[in-house]
Amino acid sequence: MKALILTGSLLLILCSNSCKNSKSPWYYSLMISIQDASGNDLIKGIAYYPNPENILVGIVKPDVYTLNVSEPCCIKVKSLPLRIYENNYFIGYYDGFSDPTEVITFSMICSYIFKNDEEYEIITYWSPVSKKRQRMKCYRIDFDGKEYIPTLSNDYDSFSVATIILNLTI
Repeated sequence: MKALILTGSLLLILCSNSCKNSKSPWYYSLMISIQDASGNDLIKGIAYYPNPENILVGIVKPDVYTLNVSEPCCIKVKSLPLRIYENNYFIGYYDGFSDPTEVITFSMICSYIFKNDEEYEIITYWSPVSKKRQRMKCYRIDFDGKEYIPTLSNDYDSFSVATIILNLTI
């Protein structure tokens, strides 16, 4: 299984586009696996460019998806890069808010995964896991009317890890 990562480039984009403040940024990290109701990996086989510097991560080809941050509203980003990890997880690690941000809403279009061209909203809820290191953990994801509770992984530098199950009708 591979993993999609809401990316490291997102770190710089959010940081440079977030609300003006001179405080140190907070760090957010999230790994999301997407499966169908039978447990089939829906990310497997998605087109991506291998990252020659890190064999575990590739960058999903930009013509395959659209990913935006819609909230908080002070983020001005057209499209976010998306990374894939070895276990078919989308993965994101980013800093960009000088104060802890409790809710971040993403909108995503990806016909490869969702089997249509509709826009899907992913609402993530965050709380501090380390005030000293300024790290946040995702404690809840709302997607398509369902609530998902991520776990915190010590293997991936405090990444929140979740599996989203889609009920696809093709």
